[in-house]
Amino acid sequence: MQRQFHQYNLHATLAKKYSHTTYLASPINAPERQVILTMFVSSLLRNPHEQKSFLRKARHIKELQHPHLMPILDIGVEEEQPFIVREYLPNGSLRGHMKQIPPGRLELKEALTIVSQVGEALAYAHEHDIIHGNIKPENILFGANEKILLTDFHLIARADAILRDQTSDEYAFCYMPPEQFTGMCDARSDQYALGCMAYELITGRVPFVAQSLASMMSQSGNTLPPPPFMGRYFHAASWGAKGATGVESCFGFLRAGMRRGKGSGTNCPRGKA
Repeated sequence: MQRQFHQYNLHATLAKKYSHTTYLASPINAPERQVILTMFVSSLLRNPHEQKSFLRKARHIKELQHPHLMPILDIGVEEEQPFIVREYLPNGSLRGHMKQIPPGRLELKEALTIVSQVGEALAYAHEHDIIHGNIKPENILFGANEKILLTDFHLIARADAILRDQTSDEYAFCYMPPEQFTGMCDARSDQYALGCMAYELITGRVPFVAQSLASMMSQSGNTLPPPPFMGRYFHAASWGAKGATGVESCFGFLRAGMRRGKGSGTNCPRGKA
């Protein structure tokens, strides 16, 4: 495909979801530079309040400057079509990296480095009243020198859009906290999702496996994940006593957080008023 939109040439469709379509593009005045342009479905933002909320959060994210946050280059509305533009990174996502490492488990040092860097980016965003709402390996990208970059903040608050977007991803519901299934989330929701991702990076499996959305909602709200040192997914001896103790402590904290639960939250996503 080749067509123009706003100040960009669209070259190829990279992904199509319920709320948006993502394209490989280049600025008309700099055709050698590749960018990612995400165009959002205008019918989901016809309400003036929804469009104002979308633009406010996108602009707020654009103002954020952190070494592990993917910057937004451009924001706008062209012919009633909201869009954002980000840099194109050819090195792929954390999900792609995990698929190349049988059985899908990263080395402890690499896993903890990734979780730490994403956690730093999230803490910075939370300090600026921004909730990500979409933590998963697909949204962790590799920049130059394997630098970790968090991208793809949820910008549309409607619960139906969030759920329909996730149905196109094989693993997406595995990281969603119980309250987010109803469109509610806060900083703790991001922490829950990061904990689920950390569990998968180190054990090689997601915390919960379900055959239906209802079952996943029930498990995430009422059960604890299997202890990481049980079964064929994780072997303490492979890390040594010191490493195993540290990871077990980490997952003890995660299980305690899941046990406490979160029955409240704010409309997801949100930004500075």
